[in-house]
Amino acid sequence: MGKLTTLDIILGFFYVSAAISLIVVAYLLFIKRFKRAKLEAMNSLRLVTSQKNHYHSKTKFLIEAPVPCHVKIDLLDLNEKHIAVIFDDEVVEEERPFDFDPTMFPAGKYYLSLTSDNVKILRGITVLESESNPSNA
Repeated sequence: MGKLTTLDIILGFFYVSAAISLIVVAYLLFIKRFKRAKLEAMNSLRLVTSQKNHYHSKTKFLIEAPVPCHVKIDLLDLNEKHIAVIFDDEVVEEERPFDFDPTMFPAGKYYLSLTSDNVKILRGITVLESESNPSNA
């Protein structure tokens, strides 16, 4: 190396500070984009059921999807083993209702497992004895 002039020192300082500034700006843009993508993923799909999730007769559930996506909803038992496919279709509109008939299943606790592109929801429900067809009568 040779002697460093004042100009070399100033340019070196300028290059280092510019590189640090670019790294900071790139990091801030990455964090901003990451937070936005995470927020969109968290808010992109909802499964609307009743407040108590106790069912004994036919009911409707609602899927809210702001962007079109493929949605699959499975019914699982307490050990999270697959029992039946409740819904498997493309949701292109913002709200899509579908029917659920709990009379097809014995009374007990179950899970609804919603699976989509970037969302997984597991919700507990209880199927009660059907009023019109009790099994212990």
